[in-house]
Order: sequence, then C-alpha cells, then structure tokens
Amino acid sequence: MGLFLRAEVATEVCGDGDGFIRISQTNDEGVDVEVCLSVNQFQIIFNQEKHLVNEAFGVEKEPEAE
Repeated sequence: MGLFLRAEVATEVCGDGDGFIRISQTNDEGVDVEVCLSVNQFQIIFNQEKHLVNEAFGVEKEPEAE
C-alpha cells in the first residue's frame, strides 16, 4: 500500500515490487517529479529521521571548521 500525502505538496510514496521505493510529487506548476531510492537508501534516511528533522528546523547545525 502506497502513502499519499496531500497536505503540503501532493506526494506519493510506494514500493515498486523490484526492490525500490518511488517518491513522486506534483509541483505547483503541475510538473511530476520522481525519485527512486533503493531499499537500503530508504532505510538509511528512515534511520536518520531525527537528525533530518532537526536539520530541517535549523536546530542542528553543521560543525564549524576550525
């Protein structure tokens, strides 16, 4: 079963049956954009969820170079 997220940007997330996760979005101009991730890539993103959310809200900053 795919996920359909319509609140912010129309988004569909589903497995393709061949070992990949496809993420499709329709932008404001009606153009469809698709990203294809391997299951391993998707799991890495999922496992980094807290870090990514903090980064999205600017809570977690990149370490400054010395």
